[in-house]
Amino acid sequence: MAHLPGNYRVSQVLRTDRFHIPAKQASRYQTAGVFLGGDAAHVHSPLGARGMNLGIEDAASFARRFGDGMLAGYTDERRPAGHRWIELSERILSTVQSTNRFIQTFRNLAMRTIGAVPALQRQSASRA
Repeated sequence: MAHLPGNYRVSQVLRTDRFHIPAKQASRYQTAGVFLGGDAAHVHSPLGARGMNLGIEDAASFARRFGDGMLAGYTDERRPAGHRWIELSERILSTVQSTNRFIQTFRNLAMRTIGAVPALQRQSASRA
């Protein structure tokens, strides 16, 4: 609460909890004539803000490959992208939920710095 604008005071904490979504990925995105994309292929925390975009990229890749008659490489193209974003979202989640004082201090300083420097905001947004 100390980091929020305004003059707030916590008088009672009713509940605390940890946020967790199991990160999972299909081992194959295609079997015979069945193709997976989006949440059917990869599920991860919304941290990193890539879930919908990743699914749209899966659909665009499928459409391009379908049009070119090259569906055989769909898994090889899309699975590494899903894996990268699952790993990133899990690292972000771990950092956000950390109880380690050093990590909390670093995280808070990094977020304040990014929030205050427009060039860092643009770079951060372009990764999403």
